[in-house]
Amino acid sequence: MVHGYWEPGKTLAEQNDMVIMGTMGGEKIVTKVCGEKWYEYYDSDKPLIVGHHDYLRNGQPLIYRDKVFCLDTSCCTGGALTAIILPSFRIISVPSRANYWRQTVRAYRASLPPQPVFEWTAEDELVLEKIYDAIMSRVQQLLAELKQDENFEQLTPHQQGKLFAEKVGHSNLARYIHHARLGKLTLDGLRRGLRDPDWAREVAEDFDEFVG
Repeated sequence: MVHGYWEPGKTLAEQNDMVIMGTMGGEKIVTKVCGEKWYEYYDSDKPLIVGHHDYLRNGQPLIYRDKVFCLDTSCCTGGALTAIILPSFRIISVPSRANYWRQTVRAYRASLPPQPVFEWTAEDELVLEKIYDAIMSRVQQLLAELKQDENFEQLTPHQQGKLFAEKVGHSNLARYIHHARLGKLTLDGLRRGLRDPDWAREVAEDFDEFVG
């Protein structure tokens, strides 16, 4: 029994801690070796029981060839809590009573102090539009680079997103670049995200490669 993933060709003692715990680094390790369907490469004689990720998203656990039992069925977000009884390997699943994750997020947000309200001038709006246009241009540039690989279009949306994220890297604008790729970025959304016009100006100055 491990929490996250399993790398083939290694005993339990040889497994990377990040892989069996299911950290982001561990996910990168195992998907580089096996792809997203890492469980298809499970090579131990013993059955493997894991949690961490809801693979089917339909309230049912993923059971691969009666050898790998992926039990996560999104209990915390309103799905179901799934267990396995050993040694019979009987599956029991109980519907979740609520979306506990949503409740926790709402409670956390309600506990935060009121946010200041900033006034955006016409000049501030021009800066915002420059940032928006630069983000959209950046998205098109990155997608064009990725599509130079003829296999890119054959990848799953999740795989394409990972490659795109590697291109984007880490910056103050990264989250907005990702939203733009998904067609979810608007001027209003960008304004709400940046919040402070002075901060928007700093972003524009720090990222001349985006705003020109």
